[in-house]
Amino acid sequence: MTDAAAAGTWVLGDQRVNRMGFGSMRLTVDPDPGTAVRVLRRAVDLGVQHIDTATFYFSPGGILDAGDGPARYATELIRRALSPYAESLLIGTKVGPGILPDGSWGAARTAGQLRFRSRRICDGSAWTGSAWSIYGERGIAFVPFFAIAGPGKENGASAEQDAVVEAVAARHGVTAHQVRLAWTLHQGGARARHSGHRQRTASGGECRGGRDSAHR
Repeated sequence: MTDAAAAGTWVLGDQRVNRMGFGSMRLTVDPDPGTAVRVLRRAVDLGVQHIDTATFYFSPGGILDAGDGPARYATELIRRALSPYAESLLIGTKVGPGILPDGSWGAARTAGQLRFRSRRICDGSAWTGSAWSIYGERGIAFVPFFAIAGPGKENGASAEQDAVVEAVAARHGVTAHQVRLAWTLHQGGARARHSGHRQRTASGGECRGGRDSAHR
């Protein structure tokens, strides 16, 4: 089985990591923490060296607000599965969106707000091309959300995919999720994220670098 190293590497801070990373947002959906532990360990076995997380990745009550029972925090599940951490493993967290005093979420919600942030990264230069190209040109690691989930977003990937994606997948004997990952990796220096799902973690590890079947 091809692992995450096949997608190449990227320098994040002062550490070089495999571009194929793992997003922990949906780890907390399953009420059994053992599932998350197994998924995390499998991801690392498949060559994942960067895990993206956040303090607001928890259920129930977090950004997904899924399930019931005691709160399950992605950060705690990561610690349980992978501590003590290997030196090759980089775990990154983020700031915002935060929980405001009234219990609501605070974040940039509109395209205009997000575009303003990207303009600031451009140091006031003209807005040309996509965020992918802007970040890539400046050597900024860009971690895309929903690389596998697509239109499912926070609800996760579904069995139904866009007809074009399905056709490409069928033509090359891969899954639609692998096609999505391959397309994402092909955009440049950005790194892709997995969903917190057992089968998709394994199949995602078989994505053949940044020039997979989606580009031929």
